[in-house]
Amino acid sequence: GRVQTIKSPSACLECGFGKSDYNILWKKYSCVGETLDFLDPKMPALSTTAAITAAIQVNEFLKLIHGVGETLEGKFLFYDGLRNDFKTLTLEKKKGCTMHTE
Repeated sequence: GRVQTIKSPSACLECGFGKSDYNILWKKYSCVGETLDFLDPKMPALSTTAAITAAIQVNEFLKLIHGVGETLEGKFLFYDGLRNDFKTLTLEKKKGCTMHTE
């Protein structure tokens, strides 16, 4: 599972996209927005991994609305339920990101 908290002025979702991500999006969706599902096989997930990821997302939301604790602003949190591993990576604002133009 992956959790990211996006709050201005920190890095946005688009800041985390690279060229390969845009290429995948271009291939996955047609020019009229119709999903081309034959390119993306389904990936099974353990229900416990989904539940843990959801719990972390709810925790982030509660910290944001109550203004307490340290949130994941500008970071990605990855949870690997098969390896019982958490990783947190910092995400910087991408130079030239269209979401941050003033």
